[in-house]
Amino acid sequence: MKLLRITKIHRLVEQLQDQINTEVSNLQFGVSRLFVRILLFNHIVACLWYGVGIANPWTSGNTWVIQYNVNERSVLYQYTTSLHWSLAQLGVSVTSIEPHNELERVYSIIVLLMALVVFTSMVGTITNIMQQIQILKESETRQFLLVR
Repeated sequence: MKLLRITKIHRLVEQLQDQINTEVSNLQFGVSRLFVRILLFNHIVACLWYGVGIANPWTSGNTWVIQYNVNERSVLYQYTTSLHWSLAQLGVSVTSIEPHNELERVYSIIVLLMALVVFTSMVGTITNIMQQIQILKESETRQFLLVR
């Protein structure tokens, strides 16, 4: 009889642990999804930033692309420079690239405002996920103590 009860308790503990591990995995997957969304956001911002730098007919050649000779470099360099600028707007990095005309400056301001919202949302989401993981771990500890 006691052996049967121990087996049931062992099964219950395994199910609880599987459920908690699944929930933690889901939360970790949520962080990964957030990271991919941030990268996608920065990719779009970077492509548009480069587009603003090459397609501005009102500037008489005074664009960030021309000022930093980016247009004379490889496509990979052009993309990574734009992406670096985009990441810098989130506060993740620092860059010496700056707007050189009104359109670039307006775009830069819009991106900074969007980055403020994205960054604060990201911090809030990660904080929430970390709290949920902590709650799950505390619940797991309580359940194990009750089983003993």
